[in-house]
Amino acid sequence: MDQKHTSNHNCEPTEKQLLKLLDKKAALWSDLREYLIDHYPQCIPIFTIEGKDAVYTIRYRKGGKTLVTLYPADKALTVLVVLGKKEVAKVEQFENKLSKKIRELFNNTNQLHDGRWLWIRPSTQKDIASIKMLLNIKRRPKCCEVG
Repeated sequence: MDQKHTSNHNCEPTEKQLLKLLDKKAALWSDLREYLIDHYPQCIPIFTIEGKDAVYTIRYRKGGKTLVTLYPADKALTVLVVLGKKEVAKVEQFENKLSKKIRELFNNTNQLHDGRWLWIRPSTQKDIASIKMLLNIKRRPKCCEVG
């Protein structure tokens, strides 16, 4: 294994570095991250670097359960939301409110024994709004309480 390559990716990047990496996807990233901080303060972001290609991963978890996983990359953002059978049934009730892209992804993703894995590449604010709706189905958000 190339030690030089590995050592460049051993530490967590700063938010500024991530925004630069994401380029035009930075606004979508910031919107989603702020939403997670405000509405899911109980979910702890866990940063890891995965695989030989040093893929950045941030999992928002509480009590051993993952709410969402973010994959910031070079000019790209991927969001993984895994929905169980009960959650899928709830999403089906309001799927017409999802962005066209997310609705098509939802309908074309098979239900596996451990859930429906939605690998989302958001490109618009409507996609981010849809991701927020999916997260609200997975776990009820905490209200933004003052004081």
